Amino acid sequence: MNKISKIWRNRKMNNKLEVIGIDHGWSMMKTVTQVFVTGVKEITTTPALFGDVLEYDGKYYKIGTVRQEVKDTKVEDDSFYLLTLAAVAKELKKRGLSDAKVFLAVGLPLTRFGAERNNFIKYLTKNKRVDFRYENEAYHIEIDDVAVFPQCYAAVVDKIPTMATKAVLAPMKTVKHTLLSMELHLDASIDKLDNLVMDVQMDKEKRVENENTKAQEKRQIRKILKSSSL
Repeated sequence: MNKISKIWRNRKMNNKLEVIGIDHGWSMMKTVTQVFVTGVKEITTTPALFGDVLEYDGKYYKIGTVRQEVKDTKVEDDSFYLLTLAAVAKELKKRGLSDAKVFLAVGLPLTRFGAERNNFIKYLTKNKRVDFRYENEAYHIEIDDVAVFPQCYAAVVDKIPTMATKAVLAPMKTVKHTLLSMELHLDASIDKLDNLVMDVQMDKEKRVENENTKAQEKRQIRKILKSSSL
């Protein structure tokens, strides 16, 4: 039995286990129901408003501001740990929970998956039990386990039982980039075709003009010869 099957079997046996899929992108954090910018900015004073504010370990952080800059890894600082807590809070709120035992199914880019998988698991499980507040609501979570998958898979892991036998998953950024690339290539091809048609037309006009010039020269020569013979 694979790990996903075990997760779902354990979830059925233990109703308290909440499986939460999170796709940790550099620009956006994605879950089954939430998408938000990867911004994390520490607030040095107690905020007046608590919208998108995470309180953790005695500090306040504004979530969802300017996106993260791409770094060598996602475990260089606490940014993605704090974003994970925010993502968990958003999902638990959707489920009407504030105290839960959670299983995190998270995503890493395919190119970084092999090199960063183990470090990312250690990074997210450094605290077994976590108390924090999000938007001034208290949350207590116990992290049961973490599984890491190639990006876009984690965001739908807890929907797999409802899917068809086969499904194709593709990051929207990749799809948009591919479509844009196809559009640019198509535009370039159309431009080349237009230029080719124009070149052919110009060549045809030039050939006709040359033929007319030659015909006119022949008429003039015949006219001169005719005049000379008189």
